Amino acid sequence: MKANELRTLLINFPPLFDQVLPDHIFDHFMKFWESNMLLLQTRVPKKDVDRAEKLLREFVLETPDVYAWVDEDDDETPMCQVLTSNLHTCWHLANNVRDWGALYSHSLFPFESFNGLLKNMFNGTQFLSVQVKKILTLTCSYLCP
Repeated sequence: MKANELRTLLINFPPLFDQVLPDHIFDHFMKFWESNMLLLQTRVPKKDVDRAEKLLREFVLETPDVYAWVDEDDDETPMCQVLTSNLHTCWHLANNVRDWGALYSHSLFPFESFNGLLKNMFNGTQFLSVQVKKILTLTCSYLCP
């Protein structure tokens, strides 16, 4: 699923999740959804940024418990796969809005696109330093005549 498709799903279809997710997972998801809706407004009042920050912090802190494995002895083990840098980024979304404005007004897609460009510049893992030097030399000679 592409990021734009996921964004459309997140913004427009949360009621569908209520019908398929267990209540505790749906309630957890709704904290993420509400915080994003607050931060995606055209103008985000301070009280909404503060509320979104509270919801996002709860979302991040509750994630290991919400997505834990429960074994036959009723022992819970956090699912480490969900503790990612993307989850950590949620912790900072409200501050990003304080610094740069509503979420809709800035995007990381250009950076992600550039990462793809960088990835395609290199062939294999041998002589990587030589490849980097060559590419930087060509780039600098093109950009800085």
